[in-house]
Amino acid sequence: MRIGLIHLLKDYCPCEIISCADVSQTIEAISESRQQIDLLVFGMHTDEVADIKRLLVTAKPQVQRNDIRVLVISEMCESVYAPLCISAGAKGFISPHESVEVVLAAIKAILLGGMFVNRLLARHPVMQQIVHKGELNIFDLFSGREQEIAEYLLKDIPLQDVGDKLNLSYTTVATYRDRILKKANVKQISHLSKLIGQRHES
Repeated sequence: MRIGLIHLLKDYCPCEIISCADVSQTIEAISESRQQIDLLVFGMHTDEVADIKRLLVTAKPQVQRNDIRVLVISEMCESVYAPLCISAGAKGFISPHESVEVVLAAIKAILLGGMFVNRLLARHPVMQQIVHKGELNIFDLFSGREQEIAEYLLKDIPLQDVGDKLNLSYTTVATYRDRILKKANVKQISHLSKLIGQRHES
């Protein structure tokens, strides 16, 4: 992937490319660079959202602009990790399986000062919230009752027990759970927990 991306970037626009194996090496390369950094492409293979934050904080004094443009390329679950990466400060998130045209569109959008995620995700309320408010707060998407039920579900309380506590049927709680997951654009409570947990770590 890295070699293909280097060739793609060199064909797209003549530029100096510094290739690094990890975040520490990247921070060191940024510190030693005498040239302005236009774009950082971050290959994320595991949950490295904290590394993106660390990279941005450490590298910021080395960059002449107010912001550092980071494009994350990852196979991680896009509906979970794209919002997390964008809220951590990245400007884009794409899969390594995207076409050359999509990769170039992402690079161009970010270099022009914009953001880039796939079209479906860009229209989702989770991403809209990040773009308009500058932060990720999933609970803002939920009604009062959904927030209440989400709190129980995040504590791994079974649906029947949630229903008993709130005087609701199992089916009603299951319907609320499905709405909560749909609004958060995730398929599992564990993914919702990841989005909520990242917010509390910030």
